[in-house]
Parts: sequence; structure tokens; C-alpha cells
Amino acid sequence: MSEPPVPPPGQPPPGEDPPGERPAEEEPPVADPPGAQPPGTHAPGEYRPGPYAPGAYPPAVYPSGVPRSGGMSPRGKFWLGAALAVPVLVGVLVLVLTVGTLATSITEDPDVQGLLVLVSVIAVLAGWIALVAVRRTRMVALGAAAGAAVVTVVLGGACVALIAAVSGSV
Repeated sequence: MSEPPVPPPGQPPPGEDPPGERPAEEEPPVADPPGAQPPGTHAPGEYRPGPYAPGAYPPAVYPSGVPRSGGMSPRGKFWLGAALAVPVLVGVLVLVLTVGTLATSITEDPDVQGLLVLVSVIAVLAGWIALVAVRRTRMVALGAAAGAAVVTVVLGGACVALIAAVSGSV
């Protein structure tokens, strides 16, 4: 049996590091074992989480430290629009009738009058499309359209009942 070699003077014994030095690092450990999914990907057969999934974004930080309310829910915005349908319909009716009245006072040409009324109707339609295009007002505009449709159906039914009663067919 032989004795372990004696280190030269000024060097530490074998297996110890010299003061202030680190041993040479070996190969870094493998981050992902073979066959593992890389970070940020999903396994086959799983769906990638959507952008609105819980934890998809870090929590919002507010100056006060308390998260603000997001405002009305989409359902609440829809019903607000439906409740505003009657005032909106009255406003649109007043606008179009005012334009028609002004058109008759400006010119006697029925083609120009019709064109001015058509322009006002197109402006109203463009305004509604703009409300639908903006995400914040979309549900209010859709609720107003649904409310206007319900009002139209109810008024149509009332007209049918009124015509039937006047003509005596019931």
C-alpha cells in the first residue's frame, strides 16, 4: 500500500479548494430531460391557455393598491342599451324628421329632399356601426339594436290589432 501523495508546499491537500478559488464547474445540468416539453409550450392534445385565462397576465398594479372595478358587466351594458332603445329611437326619429323638414324648406326638388334624408339616415347608421366597432360601447349598441327590434315588433303587433279592430274583421 502506498501513501497518498503529499502536496507541494503552499497548496491545499487533494480534494480541497485553494482559498478564494472555486473549482472548475462541470457541465451544466440538463434543463429539460429528454422528451419533456420545453417551457412555454403545451403538451400534445392539450389546448394552449387563452389570453384571458387566469394567470395569463400579471396582476394589475394600481396607484392606490386597490384594484378598481371594471365598470359594468357586458350583460349590464346590454340591458342598459335595451333600456335606452326607446329614447334612441325617438331621437333618431326627431333627427330624420328635422332633416326632412329642413330639406323641404331649402328646396322643392323631391330628389334633393330624399337625398338629404338618405344622408341623415346613413349618418345614423354610421354612428351605430362606430359604436359597435368600439369595444367599450359594443354591448350598449347591440342592446339598443335588440331593444329597437323588440319595440318594432311590439308596435307592429299593435298596428295589426288596431287595423283589425277598425276594419271590423274581429
